[in-house]
Amino acid sequence: MESCSPAHCVLILLIITFTAVYVSAVSLVRVKLHDSATLPCSETCSGLVRWTEFSKPTDALAECDQTSCRSVKEGYQMIHDQYLKGDFSLTITDADYSKMSTYTCECGNSELCDVELRVADTPEAWNNISGSSHTKGMSHGAPQASVPGWATALILLTVAVVILVLVLVFFMRSHNQTIESIKSEQLLKSEQINRIEKTLTDKLASLESTGKQNSEQINSIEKTLKEKLASLERTVEQNRVQIKSTEDTLKKRLDSLEKTGKQNSEQNSEQIKSTEKTLKEKLDSLEKTGKQNSEQNSEQIKSTEKTLKEKLASLERTVEQNHELIKSTEDTLKKSLDSLEKTGKQNSEQINSIEKTLKEKLASLERSVVQNRDQIKSTEDFYKKKPDSMEKTGSRN
Repeated sequence: MESCSPAHCVLILLIITFTAVYVSAVSLVRVKLHDSATLPCSETCSGLVRWTEFSKPTDALAECDQTSCRSVKEGYQMIHDQYLKGDFSLTITDADYSKMSTYTCECGNSELCDVELRVADTPEAWNNISGSSHTKGMSHGAPQASVPGWATALILLTVAVVILVLVLVFFMRSHNQTIESIKSEQLLKSEQINRIEKTLTDKLASLESTGKQNSEQINSIEKTLKEKLASLERTVEQNRVQIKSTEDTLKKRLDSLEKTGKQNSEQNSEQIKSTEKTLKEKLDSLEKTGKQNSEQNSEQIKSTEKTLKEKLASLERTVEQNHELIKSTEDTLKKSLDSLEKTGKQNSEQINSIEKTLKEKLASLERSVVQNRDQIKSTEDFYKKKPDSMEKTGSRN
């Protein structure tokens, strides 16, 4: 078991000493069972004096002032004449074991006397109770004189000052121990920092070796990427050549389509003119023949002439629409070629798809031109047959 520190030992010794001194200041009165007991107290007080039990400081037993004395609790009394002379003694009329206690005499809020009462049925029994916690080391005899209140206060103040000094010494020692603990912690931290620094140095060396290996891998990867980049550039060049070839092919097809459209337009215009000329001749012939026919035939001829004119106008509009369709197709092809030039460098598959679509559109346009040509021919045959039928009808009429 560890021994106490010097400061702690001095503190304990002083507390025991001053406690013994304080306890020795308490008067001791011994009486026989059921005898009357007088608790002495001779002090100076011009105000209210009262007696209480030490353990019950709020419950008054008896009290006196300049006018009279009162027994607050039965069995306890004070004498007014003695009070006026400065004798504040308390008389207990019937002392029994329940009244064994320490009693305090107070003047206002100041404590004047502390008296301990002990009761025994025989004088020999007093020795059996003299070893209690309140033993003062007094001989059997008359009660001791009370200690003045200022002496008690001085003792308490001295104890408080000594305790304060010892507390300060204790805290100073604790502070020194804390500083030593902080120094030891700092020493441990510095050792830890050194170990960490060593570990980091080792890791840095390991990272440098790893970095060299990674640099070699990076050089190898860079070389591979350069080769792939060169391969991609060759592929892009090939695609560019292919795009240029496709563009030339589309331009040739467009020129061919323009020539074919112009030829079809010239042929259609010549056919229309020839048909118009033939129809006009037929109409002139019908007019000459119609003059000889009846009014009904003339009306029928006019109606037929009107119908023919409407058919001719419709045919002219159809030809004009064909011209517009050819022009629109030409514009669409030019736009597609421009778009193809922009996007063909990035995606050769899209170029093939556009080329396929253009081929399909060209084929569809060619089929549309053939259908229009067949329709024009069919219309021409129809109008050729119509005047012949009208001539036959006119001759019959």
